Amino acid sequence: MENTSFSTAVGPLISDKEFFETLNVEKHPALKGFGEAVERDDPKEARRIFADYVRKLFNKEKFFSLPSRTLKPALTPELKATAERALRHELISCGTPMKYEGKVDWFANPTFNKYKEWTWQLSRHNEPLQLARAYRACGDQRYANGCAELIDSWIKQAVRPEYSTGSYATLCWRTIECGIRMGLMWPEIIHTLFDNREAFTDDLILDFFKSVYEHSQRMLNAFTVGNWLMHELNGLAQNGIFYPVFKDSEQWIEIAMTKMEQELREKQVYADGFQFESSTGYHGVVLTHVMELVEVCEEFGVNVPGSMYDAVENMLSLYVKLMQANGKMPHPNDGGGADCAASIRRYMKYFPDNQQFKWVATDGKEGSVPDYGSILLEYCGHYALRTDDWSNAASAFFDAGVFGHGHQHEDKLNLTICNSERPILCEANTYAYDTSDERKYCLISEGHNVILVNGKGQNRRGCYKWN
Repeated sequence: MENTSFSTAVGPLISDKEFFETLNVEKHPALKGFGEAVERDDPKEARRIFADYVRKLFNKEKFFSLPSRTLKPALTPELKATAERALRHELISCGTPMKYEGKVDWFANPTFNKYKEWTWQLSRHNEPLQLARAYRACGDQRYANGCAELIDSWIKQAVRPEYSTGSYATLCWRTIECGIRMGLMWPEIIHTLFDNREAFTDDLILDFFKSVYEHSQRMLNAFTVGNWLMHELNGLAQNGIFYPVFKDSEQWIEIAMTKMEQELREKQVYADGFQFESSTGYHGVVLTHVMELVEVCEEFGVNVPGSMYDAVENMLSLYVKLMQANGKMPHPNDGGGADCAASIRRYMKYFPDNQQFKWVATDGKEGSVPDYGSILLEYCGHYALRTDDWSNAASAFFDAGVFGHGHQHEDKLNLTICNSERPILCEANTYAYDTSDERKYCLISEGHNVILVNGKGQNRRGCYKWN
């Protein structure tokens, strides 16, 4: 079990000697000097050799040419305020702030109901990421040092659990957060600060790489399912791509790409394009993580199977099929109401011949109107109801679907109606994943437009078994 308070245990757990055994010295012979320094018990020299070598591995311009990254962001008032707040150790998770006096305690929980998501999501490392962005925006060394301090304190405090430990038995090492750190946050942080010796010292460089290795082993030994798995696979593959010094780097890429392609083709996506959790919000999450990896692979020369592009096009078609009169997605099962045109624009360059995508992305100026009005997605069981000419006067969404693989609401036969501006027959949508009355209400039938029988709602969850 990981640390849950300041104690004598310090991460990362892997020793210098054990770490050397993970390195591919055959392909990176200069790292042999690291092992020799370790053998003669000269840790300072070992760390210098390792850090000097890996600082040559990164290509800042190439990384920040990725569509989801920006080399020189604007120092907006919001970004500066976030960075200054982080320097004061005022961190926010799940909308709840905490001001630390002195050292950040990554296990503290300020919420009145000890909301477990608070510590989990704090370890997604949004504040360190914003500090890295603020540093790129203006070059203020305080931001670089602040980012490094938070990463260093997390690595030392958040000692990784046994690799097979269940996600919910930890405070900082849920596998979804492992995937988020490795796939979204840490790659940008290291590509920002790898050459900043004042912030990312030799010691921190080595501990960072040790933690990357521990993250990979954690994900490999505790893969989950659904959208969590896609987070994990994205993070594992990027570890293989960005950190090629490991013996297992190529294997991480192969495992992640093979498994992700299989998930898209055989397990997670219905033939009508909807991800099997039947949540428009998490459908978007899966699509985003798949495309994050696709974009990295294309930029860094890793082959992407054609079937993955086919699956992405199928998933992207959902933003046409379910688009409401206001241009947004409906909200079933912890859904999110994403802007359909914006979602399609982000990836339509991969599908230039899809005329329906072009029609949505250009607000009807180009492309072709879909050859249907109302549509039934017969695999997932959702109906989008609209006029044949796709007038935006009104549309309806009717949920006759299966109980999803996750994030389920008791909303069978739920009906919502929307005009061009807003929902006019709406439902409770979603709430923080806690034990509050508000969360309970958004899950049950009373939070939806369904019939209650003898005053009672549905209870599919009571005897639910995924098949």
